[in-house]
Amino acid sequence: MECETLKLKEVLDYDQPNPFIVTSPIKKEKTNIPVLTANKGFIKGYTDDTEGIYENVPVIIFDDFTTNLKFVDFPFKVKSSAMKILKLKRTDVSIKYVYYQMASKQINSSTHKRYYISVYQNLDFIFPINKNKKIDLPKQKHLVGEIEIQFTRLDSAIKSLQTIKKKLEIYRKSILRSSFEGGRFSKEEFQEINLFNFILKIPLNWDTGPLSSLGTFGRGKSKHRPRNDPVLFNGKYPFVQTGEISRANGGKLNNYSKTYNEIGLKQSKLWSKGTLCITIAANIAKTAVLDIDACFPDSVVGFCSKDKYTTLFVKYYLDFVQQILDNKASATAQKNINLNILTNMIFPTPDSSVREQVVQEIEIQFSVIDKLEETVNASLLKVETFRKSILKSAFDGKLVRYNNND
Repeated sequence: MECETLKLKEVLDYDQPNPFIVTSPIKKEKTNIPVLTANKGFIKGYTDDTEGIYENVPVIIFDDFTTNLKFVDFPFKVKSSAMKILKLKRTDVSIKYVYYQMASKQINSSTHKRYYISVYQNLDFIFPINKNKKIDLPKQKHLVGEIEIQFTRLDSAIKSLQTIKKKLEIYRKSILRSSFEGGRFSKEEFQEINLFNFILKIPLNWDTGPLSSLGTFGRGKSKHRPRNDPVLFNGKYPFVQTGEISRANGGKLNNYSKTYNEIGLKQSKLWSKGTLCITIAANIAKTAVLDIDACFPDSVVGFCSKDKYTTLFVKYYLDFVQQILDNKASATAQKNINLNILTNMIFPTPDSSVREQVVQEIEIQFSVIDKLEETVNASLLKVETFRKSILKSAFDGKLVRYNNND
């Protein structure tokens, strides 16, 4: 494809965002005028403002510091002044063609500076020409169409992968239900238990009792949060938080962002590897097993058992009833449950051999799901690479090939 090369500043002009910054409170309720940023959030909310609305669309909004950009073809207001609103100077250029070519550029934006004037406007951009050596607008539009066909296919693949992830999570829950409500047993072999007004069924030959009958547990001792008392932090003792427990990969917890020093450790406790962490605030009854020695705050309960299968049995049962416990949590400043709720909770306490069998069967089936999830997650991580590859092919002349007689 024969092309003409132009600097971006020869093609685009820009408006400063200040006259279009939202002045009224940003609302969640949808109105006719969205409030935009160029970053991942894009639509920050909506406004009832009737003045200062940007209506000369389509345009590109460009974050001057991060280089993130969005194509916009509807009226809008903006959230901040840290952007440029880019508009066309020429009638023989497609702004969406320019947008995709901007998105294909690999620019290091790690330095804190305004990038449009200092970098982007001086970059070379290519434009297809026709047999008369003039910039060809139809070819630009055709290439944009081909890019969007590929993006539509990619988006469809993403939706399919996300659907698979949701189904795998449903399957994971069904495995827990089958394990604890005895899906392999006949109806006559069930006993009913009332867990906070939720009727559950467990095998008739399973005993029940308090959680303390299976091991020891207690609340984390630290009331401090990393942002509140930096004097206690930046040492060698891992300090895990409720969010890290919720995000623990495969239920094993070895990632942490904060550490206690000796002063912090004195007002806390170092829980040993193998402790089951149970969150009782914000993220209710989320669980993870410590893969390291670590401290945690009083928003977490630690459960310890001499038998790893008992620890995992408790973990998986709590995972099974997590939503019930979440519903039980009181909603004050943030949702929480107290230690008495766990203490008084009716808990299945079958023989140790049964606990081991249940855990082993769960983990055999979970291992299959884990491998599938790894494949799905790896594919999702490649999405942005695929998207950039499509753009690179488009502007390298490999997505659509033309000659001057096309």
